Amino acid sequence: MFFQKHLQILLNDASALGGIYFSGLLLLVFLSLGNTVVAGQIFWAIALSFLAAGLIRAFYFKPRPKREEHSNWIEKLDASSFPSVHSMRAVLLYAILAVYYRSLAISFILAIVTLAVCASRVLMRKHDVVDVVGGAIIGVVEALVILAIFY
Repeated sequence: MFFQKHLQILLNDASALGGIYFSGLLLLVFLSLGNTVVAGQIFWAIALSFLAAGLIRAFYFKPRPKREEHSNWIEKLDASSFPSVHSMRAVLLYAILAVYYRSLAISFILAIVTLAVCASRVLMRKHDVVDVVGGAIIGVVEALVILAIFY
């Protein structure tokens, strides 16, 4: 019971690192530091992740492993499992940060964090592996686009 409770806390914390609140916090941090280039990249990462997932989920509904009820179109978009927006956003954000910091040690830590976000989504039964991999692939493509535009 003790282990299970703390595992759930750890999974929730790892998942939050791919969430919108953490992404928004990163955006505000870089804005407050006056780094408008990275702040702009993070803004577009957030926007593109919602746009891509919204478009895919509008035409393709895949229920989550732990099904969520929905009574309207917006709730149905949120209840859809493919692609994993947390995984997409984690890959996007951490690719942007890895390019910004250009440090092998920081890149390694960012890779571990990204894997933790992806694993947490599967272990929490929010997504299947295919949803997480799909989100990560879309995140890589979006990161390449954003980085190509800003550099």
